[in-house]
Amino acid sequence: MISTPSSAQGRTILIADPDAEAVRRIGPLLRDRGFQIHAASDGSQALQLTLLRHPDLVLIDEACGLIEPSAFVRILRSNPRTEAIPVLLTGRNPAPALLSDVEGSLRKPYRQDELLGRIDQLLRGARGAAPDPESELRGRLTHLKLPDLLQAFAINRRTCRLIVRGASASGEVDVVEGRIYDARMSGIVGLKAVYRLLVQEEGSFEVHAGRADVADRFGLSLDRLLLDALHHSDELARVTERLPGRSERLELAVEGGALAGSAAQIAARLRQGSGTVAELLDRCESVDLEAAQALDALLRDGAVRRASGPAAATEAPLLDPSELHALRQRILRSRPSSRVLKVLVAFTDEAGFDRAIAHLARLPGFGRSADPGELGTFATIDLGEEVVLDLVGIRLEAGLRPLWAPLAAGALGVTSLDTGPGFGELAEVLGASGVPLRLAAPDPVAALRELLGAALV
Repeated sequence: MISTPSSAQGRTILIADPDAEAVRRIGPLLRDRGFQIHAASDGSQALQLTLLRHPDLVLIDEACGLIEPSAFVRILRSNPRTEAIPVLLTGRNPAPALLSDVEGSLRKPYRQDELLGRIDQLLRGARGAAPDPESELRGRLTHLKLPDLLQAFAINRRTCRLIVRGASASGEVDVVEGRIYDARMSGIVGLKAVYRLLVQEEGSFEVHAGRADVADRFGLSLDRLLLDALHHSDELARVTERLPGRSERLELAVEGGALAGSAAQIAARLRQGSGTVAELLDRCESVDLEAAQALDALLRDGAVRRASGPAAATEAPLLDPSELHALRQRILRSRPSSRVLKVLVAFTDEAGFDRAIAHLARLPGFGRSADPGELGTFATIDLGEEVVLDLVGIRLEAGLRPLWAPLAAGALGVTSLDTGPGFGELAEVLGASGVPLRLAAPDPVAALRELLGAALV
């Protein structure tokens, strides 16, 4: 009988392996033992997931492409946010030169008990190597609810930073002497972030050392904040019942009169093109309840309606049928195992990023994936003939510069929404790698057409 590793509780493992059968075999094995699992089929996806999800351990196979394991490990070690993540290299013949850069290796085929034992060993080592204040407490939200954990902090007047990785929201909460002072998610701060994080019932949490000099954004006792969050959740559930589904697209029906607050923000967003209910709630500065109430009122007044098409496509396809056929043939010759292409979209300003998404959403086959935060796949475009274009967002920040060239590996090119200092640095980095760069502002669709056209030359 294979025992459950004692290090599994609340831990996340990223499996990077192009062998889908290996992932299907390993994933359930680890989930059954309490681990949360993310999977990637190549080094580029693995890097994105590592930066977005910050796993406790990366299991990467020597056969991973786009970004090879050696480059993947080198990038992780150069980034302060990922340098301490242990890496377990797998393969039929792991390269000896790489073994000194990783924490462990396993030669395929390996036994289940070998895998579990090595994972347990590495996670115990990672936990032991990061004592207070880096890893004071970890757990799963199914075992300990956040309100209960925060009540314990209040009793002990604890100062800490609480990291939450929930099923539908992830972020950080600053606790000072037992009170919540601030909270943030990707692009969302304050009460909106607090209310979203406190209702997470699945996922994991970590408690790290905090800072006492954090500004008190709310000025409320913990009991008052928890009661307000409970009331907000109950009322939001009632209003949400009247709204279309979160993935349904809405559009402006008529231009209303003078609007203010969340209603004005929703109308401004929809003037750029249709948007899903989830996108509209995300982009309102107010808490979700106020945004949902404003959207409900706009729908009842007839100012907003369901979009007439699934993506409200108004742009012509990126490629005509003959160009698409030629591109597909070229892909089959150069990469027969994959018909997924990649383009990076670089940005600094979230408002400009939103406008670009609204413009791209008019393309046939466009589908929104997620809010990429600092980087990640935010949308796909089905070009037809089983050819798919992945759009990967990357924020032009100095701390992410080491990742620009590796993420661009294997991409058709990079299109930038900004012409500031970050654009010049990006051009400098990509110039050495030979990856094409196009300026997307003010027309990201035209930039995509240029990149696809260049791929056909």
